[in-house]
Amino acid sequence: MRQFRRALSCALVVAVTTGGLLFGTSAPASAATISTLESRMVAKINNARHYHGLRRLKPGSHLMRHSRRHSQRMAADSLLFHTKDFSIFACWDDIAENVGMGSSIRSINRAFMKSPTHRANILATGMRFVGVGVARGDGYLWVTEVFRNPC
Repeated sequence: MRQFRRALSCALVVAVTTGGLLFGTSAPASAATISTLESRMVAKINNARHYHGLRRLKPGSHLMRHSRRHSQRMAADSLLFHTKDFSIFACWDDIAENVGMGSSIRSINRAFMKSPTHRANILATGMRFVGVGVARGDGYLWVTEVFRNPC
């Protein structure tokens, strides 16, 4: 539950830490498909975890679907916001979420890793599964990462 509260408080942190990303004028350079972008972000998460001696997270299909829908809603509303109710996921001991936007997967991942709260979510030792969703909107990429440790 502590992880959940910490995750809810961090959306603004990404907005502040990525000020240049939020208000930059460059559009995503890559014409990659959404699933490719999501796979790239999962790889970046797992590379960071591996570098820190942590086990890799397995993509969870339900988490991936939720994350993509959440990113699509943020892009449609042009607004960063967190999932309000994680009860949609059956039985979890720990859950966390990062949301952000920027011009590329690389820049969003860098911003997450520079933010202590987002970085803690990515490197949380107890997590076992991840869901990453990416959407395009207003010339930006919108990203949702959900980390879960099931019961």
